[in-house]
Amino acid sequence: MKQSINALLSVLTLTFFVTACGQDKPSVSAPAADEVSNAPVVPELNSRVTYQGSKVGLKSSGEERAIQGDGKKDEVEFEYLVSASAPKGPISGELLQATNFDFAGKYGFVSYNTAGEIIEGALDIVIVEKKSYVDIKASLLFDNAEFADVKVEGEFAYLVGAQSGAEEGAVLVVVNISNIEKPEEVSRVSLPGHYATGIILEKNVAYVTSGDDAGVVVVDLSDPSMPAIKEVYKLENALSISEVKGTLYTLGGYDGTFLFNDLSFESRWDISKDRSDAPSRMASDEHSIYINAQHSGLSIVDLKADQIVSRMDLEGTGNGIDVSTDHLFLAQGEAGLQVVNVKNSEAPRLLGALDFPDDRGSANQVRYSISNKVIFLADGMGGFRVICFESSH
Repeated sequence: MKQSINALLSVLTLTFFVTACGQDKPSVSAPAADEVSNAPVVPELNSRVTYQGSKVGLKSSGEERAIQGDGKKDEVEFEYLVSASAPKGPISGELLQATNFDFAGKYGFVSYNTAGEIIEGALDIVIVEKKSYVDIKASLLFDNAEFADVKVEGEFAYLVGAQSGAEEGAVLVVVNISNIEKPEEVSRVSLPGHYATGIILEKNVAYVTSGDDAGVVVVDLSDPSMPAIKEVYKLENALSISEVKGTLYTLGGYDGTFLFNDLSFESRWDISKDRSDAPSRMASDEHSIYINAQHSGLSIVDLKADQIVSRMDLEGTGNGIDVSTDHLFLAQGEAGLQVVNVKNSEAPRLLGALDFPDDRGSANQVRYSISNKVIFLADGMGGFRVICFESSH
């Protein structure tokens, strides 16, 4: 079970310094003797971090893909800021893999799991100060839990995944982050199902997709020290959950992947009839839901039209997805991080894949920080990348 879950799930203990997009960057090489007095002060990079500081372009099969309907070129710029190797599990010493990211203010939060049968995980807290620097402030390691997703609200981070031991199975773990440099686990609650895959927060309630045989679990978080299950809505193969304008949308289904627009699971859009497309991942804005299925590509649901308005085949294995206004970022496994223009949701245009100089071909999850215009890309057991993104449209 663990191996199949890790094969489906998408993938930072370090310290590094980097300036924001478009800013002049300090050299990381030693200055000449006569330049020491004028050299910028640069903190030492962690041994697992490689400073990149280079522009990266998009590999495309044709220049026409980068031209908008009005004849203007789609001007997008990416800057590869840093890469970091993966941390190791506290017991096994094996490499962990980043599974998901969340952002709150100037901080980023990174969850981890393991690739094998053993259960180990971590939470990293990253400071991302615009026009200043990026730095890992703290790490919290787990020797009996691993995670597929993380969400942050107030003084707490909520992680969902699986745990080992007497309470083996799906779990929600609450971490107090009021002291950023010393995060502490304060509570956890066992959930029905084998493995919790996704979480969203709504006031003092968490909605968690859990396992092959559970569904959407509603957890009361009014007292974070004592999270309590309120209700379970049964749904086979519950995968991912999102909220748009007060309506919950859930991906799941026994004989394929479907998008449901409430917890009765009656209304649905067919995303894929191939159950092996799990875990489909989704991102949303106020107009659309964007779904990346493992093998059957991108589907776009127009919420106003109440229908799927376009589909697009994609190279690679669909894992993660996120949206920034007119652009989608798709973590496509061996095909890398692909970028799609969705200004016209009925005619999405593939712009290409980011061409990294040290490409490892394992894009597993992607998240975009709106406030800092920074992309976090999970890169399997190869670690992660931080990319700055700017667009003229």
